[in-house]
Amino acid sequence: MADDTYQPLVYMKQEGNELVVASSGLVTVESGGKIDVEDGGQIAYSVVVDTSAASLANSGVSILVNGSSAPTTFTIDAPVAGVEKYIACDGSFGTTAIGYIDVGSGITVSSTQRYMSITSAYARMHLIGINTTSWALLAATGSTVSTGAT
Repeated sequence: MADDTYQPLVYMKQEGNELVVASSGLVTVESGGKIDVEDGGQIAYSVVVDTSAASLANSGVSILVNGSSAPTTFTIDAPVAGVEKYIACDGSFGTTAIGYIDVGSGITVSSTQRYMSITSAYARMHLIGINTTSWALLAATGSTVSTGAT
């Protein structure tokens, strides 16, 4: 007799044309395997557009929009080990509206600094949590680590 309580976290929908990965589910691509997105295909992900100094989530993608001509300081939630964060700025950042990413009191990015300075209109940052008090900067364009805006 089948176990009616068994609920897999990864399954195909009944029609067979959609793979579902439920909360805590995981898809593993083993050595030599790959996910191939054909021309015209896309990978959907959630993007948060932030226009104020609100706190950014510590994972996923955030698009920053500077809604004023004054420098804006965005804060980011504390890191989690192994969790990645992508931050991109739209064209509203420029020489008159530079901003900052504040990783929080007692938290560092690239070992010693608390802030990331946004130094160009289309700045990009890729961070990964080392532990709960430290981010590693994996890549950055148009931004630098700094002592901050305050």
